[in-house]
Amino acid sequence: MDLTLATELGTQMGTAALLGWMWMSERRASARRERLLEEAHARVLEQCASAREVARALDATAVAVDRNARAVDRLDRGVGALLARMLGGRDQRAEAAD
Repeated sequence: MDLTLATELGTQMGTAALLGWMWMSERRASARRERLLEEAHARVLEQCASAREVARALDATAVAVDRNARAVDRLDRGVGALLARMLGGRDQRAEAAD
């Protein structure tokens, strides 16, 4: 607070006016801090929403990878069974190595 302004307020309007001015200054600063906190809170909420979206995408990817692994396993068993039939019961791994 400027000393000249404080002196003028003190002499012209008295101590009550000075205290009122100080209170109003604090209220303005408090409102400014409150606005900054609300903006920061909104950003945090946005980041949480983004994190939830990423988590859902990762879960979906994990499910797709699991399904694909099962499909490849079934395909491998099917190809193995087909080879066994084609080779007439002989050891397909030994034949496949030739």
